[in-house]
Amino acid sequence: MPQQIFCINRIDHTSPHYRITHVGWPGKKIPAAQAIRNIEQKLESYFVKPPGASHFVDVIVKYREGRPYLTTEADGDKQDNLLSLPECP
Repeated sequence: MPQQIFCINRIDHTSPHYRITHVGWPGKKIPAAQAIRNIEQKLESYFVKPPGASHFVDVIVKYREGRPYLTTEADGDKQDNLLSLPECP
C-alpha cells in the first residue's frame, strides 16, 4: 500500500540540490536511502499531496552523476513537490 510522505529533513538548505536526508509521516521517519531502496526493490511506494493541491504525486528515484535521489513525478505545478513539504521534527 502506498505511503503518503508528510515531511522531509534536508541538509545545507542553501544547496541548489536540497539534499533530502529523511522522509516522514505521522509516527515514523526513515532515511532517504531506505526509501530509495524500498522504491527500487518495489517493497514500498510513496506519494505526496502538495500543499494546497487536490491531487497526489508519486515519489520516484532519479540519478544525478551516478547518485540516487528522491523526487516527484512532474505534475506541472512544482519542480519537486517533496521540497515544498515542511521539515520533520
